[in-house]
Amino acid sequence: MKNFTYLFLFFLFGLTQLISAQIPNTISYQGILTDNKDNPVPNGNVSLTFRLYNASEGGDTLWQEIQNVMITKGIFNVILGSVTPLDLPFNKQYWLGITVGSETEMSPRTALTASPYSLGSTAAVAEPEAGQNFVIRNTDGTVTHTLDANGNAEHAGISTFDGGVQIKANADTSLVIMQNNGFLFIGPDVQQDSSAKESAKKAQPNKPTKVVPQTRFRVTDIETPELYSNSIISEVSGNGYAIEGITKDGVGVFADALGSGNGISSASQNEGDAIFAIANGSGNAINGAAMNGGIGVKGFGTTNYAGWFKSQNNIGIYAYGFQKAALLDGDVDVRGKLKIDDVPAASNQQRFLVWDADSIVKYRTMPTDSGSFDGTLVNKPLVVENSAGDAVFRVDTSGASLHKGDETFEGDVILKGKNGKGIKLIDDNGTTLAGFGRKDLDTGQRLGVYGRAQQPGDLAGAFQGDVEVRGEIAATSFHIVSTNGDTLTDFYSDGTSRHKGLETYEAGLKVTNTDGSSAIELVPNTNPVTEYGLRVNGNVKVNGILNAQVIQAETKQFRIDDPLDPEHKYLNHTSVESSEMKNVYDGDVVLDKNGEAVVSLPEWFQALNKDFRYQLTCIGGYAPVYIKEEIHNNRFKIAGGQEGLKICWLVTGVRNDKFAREHRMKVITNK
Repeated sequence: MKNFTYLFLFFLFGLTQLISAQIPNTISYQGILTDNKDNPVPNGNVSLTFRLYNASEGGDTLWQEIQNVMITKGIFNVILGSVTPLDLPFNKQYWLGITVGSETEMSPRTALTASPYSLGSTAAVAEPEAGQNFVIRNTDGTVTHTLDANGNAEHAGISTFDGGVQIKANADTSLVIMQNNGFLFIGPDVQQDSSAKESAKKAQPNKPTKVVPQTRFRVTDIETPELYSNSIISEVSGNGYAIEGITKDGVGVFADALGSGNGISSASQNEGDAIFAIANGSGNAINGAAMNGGIGVKGFGTTNYAGWFKSQNNIGIYAYGFQKAALLDGDVDVRGKLKIDDVPAASNQQRFLVWDADSIVKYRTMPTDSGSFDGTLVNKPLVVENSAGDAVFRVDTSGASLHKGDETFEGDVILKGKNGKGIKLIDDNGTTLAGFGRKDLDTGQRLGVYGRAQQPGDLAGAFQGDVEVRGEIAATSFHIVSTNGDTLTDFYSDGTSRHKGLETYEAGLKVTNTDGSSAIELVPNTNPVTEYGLRVNGNVKVNGILNAQVIQAETKQFRIDDPLDPEHKYLNHTSVESSEMKNVYDGDVVLDKNGEAVVSLPEWFQALNKDFRYQLTCIGGYAPVYIKEEIHNNRFKIAGGQEGLKICWLVTGVRNDKFAREHRMKVITNK
């Protein structure tokens, strides 16, 4: 269709904006297709490819579809998006490109105007009639948003306000959050009267109206820089909770006092609880932290408990301090057992407290210099301190022990090694340096002996004497080092190795191909004349000088299969030798009517050679042929014969390339 030179298009859009029906994501398109003389093309079907781009030239293809279009008097009509859905957001400029059949795309592209962008989410404008509601439904017809003519709004999903929410509160306005029959009411202080009920009814006309007496939420704006006022005040006159926080895993109520004030301040005037907190999950019922000398949680009671803590299955109150866990200023009444896990004695004390097997706190004397001890520790550690109060020996109830001095065992030390346990040596950071009979926690592999080198130059293990290994040695690399620290041999995990000294292989050396066949063999031989020390099955490349030394007056030979009996015999040839780097070239030529002939040589001939020598031989006759013109511009001329005489020629030259000039042969060298 090379006669289609241009396409004149215009748009027809049918994007009716309906409130109760979904807008179709399609574009009506109409155009005229003409030939190169501006005549409408004949009637028939034409394949048209439509593409939308993000640029007038080049750019990315964002949408594409192919339609087989019926042409009538050059005019066609299509619905874009009827084959491939138009799923673009239409929130920026797009360009339409059209291709006829297999031809190149027409140029320039057509920029879409405003009408197609009615597909965008911000282009639709709908205004209901007076007194009508505005309703939005999802794809299955369920109402998700309702705006009625009275100004009320209802949304089924979550509404996000980046700029916040402002409610101009008065006696008739408030914020009510309803769920079943319960609600959260935020608004002016109201009584349970008709005005409050009417306010709640207007906020939620389809919900049951209920107002709790004296319910309020007040936030006071603090303009002074010092925080002396309270940020949130909540009061309840009856038996309810002023603030109630319930959490499964987090914190029920969290307050942070940055200055000298109180994060949470609660007072009970009568018999109620000032603070009552329950933690059902793993969170904290009350969490108080004081960073700058304050008190995390403080309780004061005039006639009752300042603080009351109870736990059904765990600890009622837990205190931990870097210096002291708790300070009790006054008498302590314990209505249960007092369990003391560990009360270490100071260096000048002779007795300490333990919780004995009969559940009674008892005094025990400190061990004497002779090592005697008058009691038995049940489920308690044993600690021995030096004169400075430092623990030098400790035995825990789990069997673990601490020894800061040398340990001497005159008998065997027996380790059962259960669950991969053994002996390990660690540094100050807990990194394992060495071990015996341990289980590697990363791989699960049991290790008889483990050693770790911390710094470069350190050794993971050292053996002075013979080492017998009855198994494999697995290592990422293996190195042999001399006594002065020099590395002599390296073996790496990829199969490579490096040897600084001479390597001796008495049985030879063999290199195999990937299929297992032999590539190179270096083998010892008893007769260097008849046997081969090096066998290469493949091509050989030498970057340098190949020097072959003649032994016992033999010549350098090469071997090929005997063409008369290739299965059973070889054909041996010797090399042509010279005291110079000679190149030999030959050929034949037929003399012309003048008894002459020109021999053309390769274009690199004179660049490679110099010092030329010539030989001529007549075939089928005799003539005093000679070299009429020597080699020039890679050619030479023969003359002196009669027309039709065949001449065989031979030319030799000495190599004159860069390598040959820099590495001329020394004909005679000393042994």
